[in-house]
Amino acid sequence: MSFYEKLIKTHMEDKVKLPKRLKKFFSGENEQHEGKNVSNLHNYSSDSKNPIFFSNEKLEVLFYEHMDNDLANEDDRFDFVPLASLDDAQYMAVKITEEACPVYMWEHEDGEFHKHSSSLDEFLENLHDGV
Repeated sequence: MSFYEKLIKTHMEDKVKLPKRLKKFFSGENEQHEGKNVSNLHNYSSDSKNPIFFSNEKLEVLFYEHMDNDLANEDDRFDFVPLASLDDAQYMAVKITEEACPVYMWEHEDGEFHKHSSSLDEFLENLHDGV
């Protein structure tokens, strides 16, 4: 069982089923994308590049916060799962109710998810190395 699957099981108590694409990603594929940069984030300048982390202690903290948070839309609680940490308050999430796994950014300022990519694969294709 991967780091990510353990987090899902621990924090979501088998209330969700991960899409196959996300399971595949967290079965080792995530390692090649660790620390890459994401851009075109909601409320960031267009030239901002932010490193993302798929398997670290921040992601576990985000799981706790996500599950305990008073989300703007309570239905989102089991529709989205954290994918990668950006910083101490914001993260990328996957909408697991769709097989393509669209990627969203959780914006702590407004307490909402903002769509970033229509699929996990599109999100990964647009990550870049370095600054």
